[in-house]
Amino acid sequence: MKGNGLILALLVGLVAGKVLAEGSVREFRNPARGSAGVFVAPTNSAIRFQGALFIKTLEDGGVECRRFPDDVLRAFPPKKPKPGEAWGGKARTTTGVKMFFKTDSRKVLLHFRVPEGFVDRGANWLVLQDGRPWKKFDFSAKQREMELKLESASPGRPMLYTVVYPSWADPVFYGMELDKGARLQSFTLPKRPLYVAYGDSVSHGTGQKSASYLTWPYQLAEKLGCDYYSLAVGGAKIMLPAVECFKYFKKVDLVTFYLGINDAAVKSPEEYARDYDAALGVIRKYQPDAKIFCITIHTLPEDKVGKFTKTPLAAYRQPVRDVVAARQKAGDKNLFLVEGTTLAGLEDAMNPGNVHLGVDGAKRWADRLYEVIAPKMR
Repeated sequence: MKGNGLILALLVGLVAGKVLAEGSVREFRNPARGSAGVFVAPTNSAIRFQGALFIKTLEDGGVECRRFPDDVLRAFPPKKPKPGEAWGGKARTTTGVKMFFKTDSRKVLLHFRVPEGFVDRGANWLVLQDGRPWKKFDFSAKQREMELKLESASPGRPMLYTVVYPSWADPVFYGMELDKGARLQSFTLPKRPLYVAYGDSVSHGTGQKSASYLTWPYQLAEKLGCDYYSLAVGGAKIMLPAVECFKYFKKVDLVTFYLGINDAAVKSPEEYARDYDAALGVIRKYQPDAKIFCITIHTLPEDKVGKFTKTPLAAYRQPVRDVVAARQKAGDKNLFLVEGTTLAGLEDAMNPGNVHLGVDGAKRWADRLYEVIAPKMR
């Protein structure tokens, strides 16, 4: 780790210094590799991101992918961070985020770090080459400095890489190393429908390690052939500032709306129904043609109740049914109800009695929901 830390420190110096001023590409010698190469800064325009509209360059030159704008991030806990703790917390994690780049380099070394104070529950990465899964990289929460060592499966020709970020960490990108003489190349991504998941930890990915690629929304998007954006945050309740983020998308084709378990802790079913309807109103304001699938709370142990309300969680299913039915009656033909109990049973939990899905449970949820949604998307 000390060696990696030294190299990362050198690269941070490059990013924060001359490299940005000179165009984000520079030849250099990595003493750890013992060879000359090309360093590409994280701000290089040939590197593209999906799943994060708010790409921030930090003071040290690293690039952070944010799913929410600053004003919304500050509305999420912790609103008063402890010393050294980043504001925005869980909402700054990178669930669903992808990075794309194309290069003729035989080897590529990517540099990431999770700064102190940023959320880090470990990081499980997936790398694809020309759209095909190639390799997984797993790091524990103690491994804040991360290197992803890539090697082309087809040396001699340009390769398009897709790097799927972790779901429960907030890694900052500090650039990449290429072989001497190699370069990044331009590329075009296919135009695909956009799917946005609005939800809490069940959609964020709790229970599926820290792997975006194991979450049910990611798997659903892949099965449907959609680009994916996550507005899901662990612990979230319906929060109108977060729903307002739908205004940042030019056109959303598909929305899944799954929230309620955390609302039940502090709201009555009537208050939940009010907030649910208001959130749908905001989504419709900005995305009048999106197909919205409202999912009721899935199968849970019958003794589960709201933390402070003490109301059984099952009581929060009917408000969703009522709100959806009223809007359908008013003429919304692109609004659909999905009973969460048909998507996940008790056997799908990450462990007995838990509200979160395990890895297999998330896959089954995605498969079952695909059967519901796919016919409506044709």
